[in-house]
Amino acid sequence: MKRLMSPLFGLLLVFVPACQARGSDPSGTGPSTPAPAEAAAPKAPADTVLARVNGKDIPSSHLERALKLFLAMNSPDPGAISAAQIQELRKQLLQDLIGSELLYQASQAAGIQVDDDAVAQQVQALQGKFATDAEFTKYLQDQGLTPDMVGEQARRSLATGQLIQREVGSKVSVSDEDIADYYEKNKERMRRPEAVKVSEIFAAAGARANPGARSKARQKIELVLQEVRGGKDFADLARQFSESPDAKDGGEMGYLSRDGSLPVLTEAAFQLKVGEVSDVVETPFGYHLLKVTDKRAAGDVTLEEARPRISALLHEQKEQEAVNAYLAALKAGARIEILAPTP
Repeated sequence: MKRLMSPLFGLLLVFVPACQARGSDPSGTGPSTPAPAEAAAPKAPADTVLARVNGKDIPSSHLERALKLFLAMNSPDPGAISAAQIQELRKQLLQDLIGSELLYQASQAAGIQVDDDAVAQQVQALQGKFATDAEFTKYLQDQGLTPDMVGEQARRSLATGQLIQREVGSKVSVSDEDIADYYEKNKERMRRPEAVKVSEIFAAAGARANPGARSKARQKIELVLQEVRGGKDFADLARQFSESPDAKDGGEMGYLSRDGSLPVLTEAAFQLKVGEVSDVVETPFGYHLLKVTDKRAAGDVTLEEARPRISALLHEQKEQEAVNAYLAALKAGARIEILAPTP
């Protein structure tokens, strides 16, 4: 299931400050990297019931957790957001929580059940984004979560996803005419910048890592660099040692353009020749080795090159519209009570 109306749809818990994000847009501008942020929004004084959806309570603690996660994902400086903006955001997030609850209730009314193995895989996928179990535990503590809460949210997310696929996703289609029309109307956006295709080997050492941990990560990446210099295959070493999600793909990150979100990485990558490996590159996330496997000149993207991405984009837009209509119908038939002012 694709991302729905807001970050609250789907697995609310799966915000992890990843070191890289792969993939590219139709113009081939390459991946972008989200920067983690510390969210410190004022909290409601007590865990009051803010709303009730067909008899199911939505307490203020759920709204505060959603707000904290949303700010962490979307605001580089949560402290710069005004009290009025926070108030408006809380109102929107409460509506998102109501919508999420309605979708989950509909999934249960439809008889959708999620087996324990699927839940365990979802939780393991989240945990696998952290270098150690201790980091995962700390993340949960910082977000006010427990392992049981993570599992329950995973179960709800998977059930809702199945419902959306059954009721909405399976009925959405994108035609060749839709794709061609979008391409013709957005040709200027289709022009891609100069880019390099990069693979990486990554040793995690985030901003919160103590000096000992950073030193250990640095030693690890330097030992791997020696292996690379000694002739070992870069992709094999990435699969064996890299701590990035792209390790399973031999470290392949895709194409990076010069305006990438981590300038220190793109600058280092553009200095390399095809087949060349960088020295150790340090970023706020840790230490990287980069290998350039291809270089691509700036130019227009053809319709065939852009087709897969345009198709995915249009499918997501159509699915979003269909989800909005489906959710509106659920709301029309639901008993929704707003019991307290949004804090």
